[in-house]
Amino acid sequence: MEGRFGDAFLELPAEVLATSLRDHQSALTVAAPPAPGTDEAADGTLLPYFLTVMDRHDDPAGRARSGNEWVVAARLADARFFYGEDRKVPMAERAPRSSAASPSTSGWGATPPRPSGWWRCRRRSAHSSAGGPRSRGQSTRRAC
Repeated sequence: MEGRFGDAFLELPAEVLATSLRDHQSALTVAAPPAPGTDEAADGTLLPYFLTVMDRHDDPAGRARSGNEWVVAARLADARFFYGEDRKVPMAERAPRSSAASPSTSGWGATPPRPSGWWRCRRRSAHSSAGGPRSRGQSTRRAC
């Protein structure tokens, strides 16, 4: 299925457009074809269209197309906003901040310490300790 997005989004870098469409919508960008009568490849200029796969052969009311176009426009608006926000801070200023937040200094990915006796934590069963069904109001909180 072919869809269209606003020409204003073409101001974004091609990588931003392609990544946003590919990763968030599983859609492909469309580049300009080569000039007529030449065998040269196109210069890679993107057109305001996208392609996506649909699991039916028709869309008689155009709802799937308009829905995809609506979602793509929202995703690209988000991409434009975050791209603009990222451009506000020069790269030279980001380097010192990024080294302070590196995984080696902050412990990202490390397993958090567990309280002692964590292996004894269990959920209370659906039956009380006496073997009968749980009465109303009885909690299912962990008993540690």
